[in-house]
Amino acid sequence: MLKFQPTQPAADRYAFDAADRYVQFGLDRHMQVVGHNLVWHSQTGAWVFEGADGTPADRETLLARMRDHIRTVVGRYRGKIHGWDVVNEAVDEDGSLRKSPWQAGMGDDYIAKAFEFAHEADPDAELYYKRIQSREAGQARRRQQARSRSAGAQAAHRRHRQPGALAARDADHRRDRPVAGRAVRHRIEGHVHRARHQPLLPNTPRGADPAVANPYANGLPAEIQQQLARRYADVFRVFLKHRDAVTRVTFWGLSDADSC
Repeated sequence: MLKFQPTQPAADRYAFDAADRYVQFGLDRHMQVVGHNLVWHSQTGAWVFEGADGTPADRETLLARMRDHIRTVVGRYRGKIHGWDVVNEAVDEDGSLRKSPWQAGMGDDYIAKAFEFAHEADPDAELYYKRIQSREAGQARRRQQARSRSAGAQAAHRRHRQPGALAARDADHRRDRPVAGRAVRHRIEGHVHRARHQPLLPNTPRGADPAVANPYANGLPAEIQQQLARRYADVFRVFLKHRDAVTRVTFWGLSDADSC
C-alpha cells in the first residue's frame, strides 16, 4: 500500500489516493496504522537508481531521492501513521548485507540514513527494521548478524524493533521458546510479521488461478479449520508467555497465497 513504486511511480509524481483511503480506514476505526515500507530492494521504480545519462545514479543522487521520498510520504501522514517499516529485508539469507541497488549506490550506511530521514519527518512515529526469519540451519547466526548489520539505525529512532516471519507449522513450544527468549536477552521488541499457515492450506504458486489452485474456495472443511485454530493457539501461547518481547503480531496478505 505504501511501498515506493506505487506511492511514487515517477520522479515528479506521487500517488496517494489508495494510501489515503487505507490510512483513513484505520483512523476512522481507532486503529494503529503501520506504513509498509519506505526503503526496499524490490517494488521500487527503476528510475530511482538511474542517473541522468542512463548510468547508475551516484550516492548524492540516491541520497536526495531517498530523502525526498521519505520526507514527503512520512510527512504527509505525520501523526496519523503509528509506525513505519523503514527498511525492508536488507540482510541476505547468508547473513550478509544484501547487495541491493541502495547498498551499491550509497554504501552500507543507507540503512541508517533511511531511519534518520524518517525520524526527522515524524519524530513521534515508531520506526522498524523488517526482516524475514526462517528455521533453516544457521538461523541463530543470521539473526545475530542481522542485529549487528542494522545496529547503525538505532541512533535514528527511539526503539529498535525487528518484525520477522513465523510459520504456523513450526508452532512448537520447545522451538519457539528459545527464539522469544533471545529477543528478551537482547532487548529487542519482536513483531511477528506474516504468520504463515502451510502445510494446512495449499501453497499456491504466485500468479496461479485461484479457482483451480484453491480446493477450499467455498470455505475450510471443519477438520482443517480446527487444525489451523490449534496451530495458531500454540503460536499465541508462546507470544503471550513472552509478551514483553513480542509487542505486535501482524496477519496480512489476504491475497498472498501463503499468509493470512
